Amino acid sequence: MRFWSAACAAGCLAAGAGAGPLNPPAGPIAPTNKTLEQVEPRIPIGPDTTPGNGAATYVISEAGSYYLTEDLEGEVGKTGLLVEESGVSVDLNGFSIVGALGNTNAGIGFAPGLTLDVRISDGLVGGWGLGGIIGPELVNARVSDVTIATVGDWAMDLSQNAMIERCYVVNAFEGNGISAGPNSIVRDCIVVNCGLTGIIVGDRSLVSGCSASLCQETGIRAGNGSAVIGCNADQNTQNGITAVIGCTIEDCSARSNGQTGIRADFGSTVRGCAASNNGNDGILVANHGTIESCSARDNTNSGIATGQGASIRGCSAARNGRGINAGAGSSITGCSVIENSAEGIDADAGCTIVQCSARDNASEGIEAGVGSLVAFCTASENDLSGIRVSGSSIVSANMCSDNGSLPILDGGILVDGTGNLIDGNHMVSNDIGLRVSGSNNMIVRNWASQNATNFSFVANNRYAQVLDRLVVPSPAVSGNVSADFLMTDNPYANIAY
Repeated sequence: MRFWSAACAAGCLAAGAGAGPLNPPAGPIAPTNKTLEQVEPRIPIGPDTTPGNGAATYVISEAGSYYLTEDLEGEVGKTGLLVEESGVSVDLNGFSIVGALGNTNAGIGFAPGLTLDVRISDGLVGGWGLGGIIGPELVNARVSDVTIATVGDWAMDLSQNAMIERCYVVNAFEGNGISAGPNSIVRDCIVVNCGLTGIIVGDRSLVSGCSASLCQETGIRAGNGSAVIGCNADQNTQNGITAVIGCTIEDCSARSNGQTGIRADFGSTVRGCAASNNGNDGILVANHGTIESCSARDNTNSGIATGQGASIRGCSAARNGRGINAGAGSSITGCSVIENSAEGIDADAGCTIVQCSARDNASEGIEAGVGSLVAFCTASENDLSGIRVSGSSIVSANMCSDNGSLPILDGGILVDGTGNLIDGNHMVSNDIGLRVSGSNNMIVRNWASQNATNFSFVANNRYAQVLDRLVVPSPAVSGNVSADFLMTDNPYANIAY
């Protein structure tokens, strides 16, 4: 320790010996830092620095950083601010670019062929006949903290690789609110009242934290391979949110849209979303899509609908026209369907329906097409059958209670096709516990109690013995041993009790 301290002291002395003088030089103290203009030269927008021409009130013809010092009032027949060069930054500085009455141009426009690196921020663009910020060929544009209000056509139109953040668009009367090409990001924006789509992005884009409402077409539309996350779409005339192939829509809500709330194409995933009061389906995903942890209520058609080969997991559908409508070969797992006006779950051929609950639906609780599996589900208080299958299906280990509405001859489980296996189900307090109206079905190990009719099979089915245990007396049990109350050695028997 002594050696270390001595070495440090020697080092410090040696360093001090080589240092410069401690006294400052004579004379007044002078600034050594650069000014803000030297660090980032900025050019005010005005007639001397950015003179206009016959096409625009002001023209930026050189790369650089520009800013407004006052509101820019447009002229009839001219663009407000025309950018003719790449590498331009425009700070609206809290001011407005306002169009003259009767103007048919854009607030901010770009020269044809201009393609790179323009940034616009912090102000308002409004009252322009053509649009707010119009650069359909502009790549790598950045627009932030801009309000665009009351424009005749498109509010904002940019090309690929755009970044649009914290913008507000209201009243784009005949066009889209925000339009950006492929590989773009639109984040934390609000669009209200557009003549076409509120927010539209190209392939491989991200729309996050946005809201689109009162648009005459779709609220938000995303291209192939895009993601729409944490967005709201309300009261749009057509769909709320639409995405094309291979997209992800997550943590979004769609309410009171004229057609479908959330609609996604082939192979897309919709997760953690809510859709309510829409004029067609709540959530619709095409073939081979996934819908997970979503809720759909009070939609006119189906709450949740899919094409073929889809996966629906952990969803709920209540008070829709139909709860869940799944295409052929789909799987439905852990879902709840309640108080729908038609079927709770309506699945096409070859579907798997497992661990679902269907209650108080106006038609069947669960209806499955040919070659399906329905297992470990509960179906109760549905107006028609709790579970209904046609042919070549398996119905196993389900609980069905209080289904059917006399005089309609339905009940707990209805089998109206051939080649089905009905195994190990429990039916209580239905009009008919298990009704089989088709032939050549296998019926084993089912239990029925307190139904108006416990079992009803037409001829030419294959079934294990049906045992009546309704009136067989049984003694009380206390301890570890009792007699066999069932009094059968047939493990496949169907039992009424």
